[in-house]
Amino acid sequence: SFIWGNDGATANGQYPICSGLDYLVSNWSAGTGSNNYVNAQDLAGANFALKNLDELIDLVETNAAMPIGSQYMFVMSPRMNSNVSQLFTNQQRFQAPTVELGAGLNVPTYRDIPILKSSFLSPRSNQMGTVTTGTATTGGSLAANTYYYQVSAVVARFGEISASTEVSQTTTGSTSTVTLSFSTPSNLPDGASPVLYKVYRGTSTGAETLVGVVDAFDTTGAAVTSIVDTGANLLTNSSGNTGPAAYQGGNTGAKPRTVTNAAEDIYLVPRDPNFMVRPYTRDMQILPLAPTVTAPDTLPFAVLTDTTLAVRGSKYVGRLSRVVANI
Repeated sequence: SFIWGNDGATANGQYPICSGLDYLVSNWSAGTGSNNYVNAQDLAGANFALKNLDELIDLVETNAAMPIGSQYMFVMSPRMNSNVSQLFTNQQRFQAPTVELGAGLNVPTYRDIPILKSSFLSPRSNQMGTVTTGTATTGGSLAANTYYYQVSAVVARFGEISASTEVSQTTTGSTSTVTLSFSTPSNLPDGASPVLYKVYRGTSTGAETLVGVVDAFDTTGAAVTSIVDTGANLLTNSSGNTGPAAYQGGNTGAKPRTVTNAAEDIYLVPRDPNFMVRPYTRDMQILPLAPTVTAPDTLPFAVLTDTTLAVRGSKYVGRLSRVVANI
C-alpha cells in the first residue's frame, strides 16, 4: 500500500485504503502556465543514466524549496539498483558509499541519499488481457469524439502489470459513456489477483494518460469486469454501482507501461519523521468483509494489525516514470 495504495479508487466504496506514492504523484500539480509544477518526469522508455537521478533531485528541490539529502531516499527495483551500481563503477570508478539505516541494514547512497530496493517496482512481462468497448448516448458527459483506452492491473505482492493493447471507441452527442469490458487476469504467479485497475485514455492513438483508478471489487463484493467512463468519473460493473467520486491522475507523468521496453519507475521520497509520518496505528481489529457471490451466506473477515505511513505533502515526492534499466 506504500506504493500502490489509492483511497480514491474506493472513494464511495465500503473500505477505502490509504494513498501510496503512485497516487500522490499522479494527482499532484501546482500553478498554471509558466508557473506550472509537477513532480514526475516521463522518460518514455529511455535507458537509465545517472543524470536522471540528478534531474529527479532538482525536481523535488524546486517543488519543496529545500535541499535534498540524507533525509530522503530513492526507491527503485532491484534490477534498477543493479544498473545504478554498474554506472557507479563504470563512470565514477568507485563503489557507492553506504549508510546504515537500521541495525544490519546497509544501503548504497547517491549524493548522500540512500537507495532502497522494492520488488513491487520491478517491470513485469505480464500483460492485461483483451479489453472490449461499448458506448451509450445517455448518462454521461463525454463529447462526440474518438477515445483511445488502455487498462492495467495492480496486483497484490506483485505491482503494476503492462497495460492492455490499445482500443478505441467513437461517441456521438454530448452525453455519452464508454464501457470497457475485460476478464480478470489469470496468468499471474502464486495465485495473485488484482487489487486495483488503472484506466488510461487519450483522444489520439498512443497518447493515453491516466484518468482513473478503481478497486478490483465493487461495493457488492463482486469482481470488477467492466468499467464505465462517464466523462466525469469511473463506475464499476454497471452504472448502478458507485465508483470513485472523480477522475484520478491529472499529472502528465502518469502514462501506461508497455511490454516492449520493460519500463519502470524510480521514486524520491522523504524518510525524515517531519515528512514521513505514522498518522495512526491500528491495534488488532476485526474487519468484516462483503460476502461473495459464490458464498453469500458467509461472513468473511480480516485481521488488521498494521501501521499506516503517510507523506505530509505530495510536493515532497518525485518520480521518474517509464525508465529502462540497461544491464
